[in-house]
Amino acid sequence: MDDTKVVNWMVTWHPDRALTPEERQVHLEGKGAHVCDFAPATSEPYGDIRTALNRDNDYGMDWDVHRGKMFCGIPGFGVQDQAIQESQGIVVDRTRERLGTSDAAILQVRKRLLGAARALFERGAPAPGRNPESFLVRSASVLLPPGASWVDGALARIVVKPGGQLTLA
Repeated sequence: MDDTKVVNWMVTWHPDRALTPEERQVHLEGKGAHVCDFAPATSEPYGDIRTALNRDNDYGMDWDVHRGKMFCGIPGFGVQDQAIQESQGIVVDRTRERLGTSDAAILQVRKRLLGAARALFERGAPAPGRNPESFLVRSASVLLPPGASWVDGALARIVVKPGGQLTLA
């Protein structure tokens, strides 16, 4: 929304069928990534989608659950993510950050962003992401039996574009 606020939209679906009541219920109970409990609407921008669990009420932290049952007493990992992001403050000092091998995706994204910024500054190259075909790529998951070839098992989710480029369906 601006330099200090983010709106996160999350969509969950199954490509071949409607979600089952059990799959939906996990999110409705606040146990999944979706946040489904909202604070009363205000006149602020996006004031109708502010989460009920927030900084003002310690994100619903249950210290007894935290001490004895779960690593984090905040219900649902969507609200846990919100708490971590908001606790970082407006600006994070990345000079003190120590990324490891599990952060390879972060490193690659930053490398591409810096490369795009340099290309724009030095050569006037347009920003990446302007090709509408790139919007068709999305993440996907496939549940396969042990020992199955992931390539063969994922073929139903892969579309071959003209020119032989493989893209997730």
